[in-house]
Amino acid sequence: MAKRAGGVSLWRRVTNYVKHDLREIVWPRPMDDPPGTTSVFEGLTARDHARVWSNAWREYKRGWRWYFGEPESDREERIAREKAEGTHVEDEYEALDREEFEALKEEAGRMAAAGKAMGHDGWKHQLQMFYRTRGKVYTRSIAEFVKGYRDGMAESTLRSRMAQQGEEEEPPPPPPPRK
Repeated sequence: MAKRAGGVSLWRRVTNYVKHDLREIVWPRPMDDPPGTTSVFEGLTARDHARVWSNAWREYKRGWRWYFGEPESDREERIAREKAEGTHVEDEYEALDREEFEALKEEAGRMAAAGKAMGHDGWKHQLQMFYRTRGKVYTRSIAEFVKGYRDGMAESTLRSRMAQQGEEEEPPPPPPPRK
């Protein structure tokens, strides 16, 4: 039997803490629920609780499938279905992705062959070449993005100033043609 401290057993203190205080510590609420509000989980059986948690876990896992983009299997199924329906239009990004993937695959093969042939020095040289070529492309693309972002911010501030002065806004110029 638990020792009594001040007239209340230790077990009762622990159960009161878990029932009332722990919930507020783990899931704090800014204010109490209005009178007459009942919890969604009141009256659920253990089986219902298990079903709710399993459904929540399943949806959580499905959400992670799309974290890095469309899963490859889903993408292939979608493209096959669209081709069968005659609605598939291959956009330039798909072609670019495929070309980029093939180029990366080719580079990885070259690096592996150099590593096998020349050992550590071959790997080192191939990795340096990879970083030099890819690094230039990435820095150029980031510089272009920053330039476009600054142009957009300048245009936005110009429009807001014109709107504050009550002047008519002229429509934005059309975007330059893509190459």
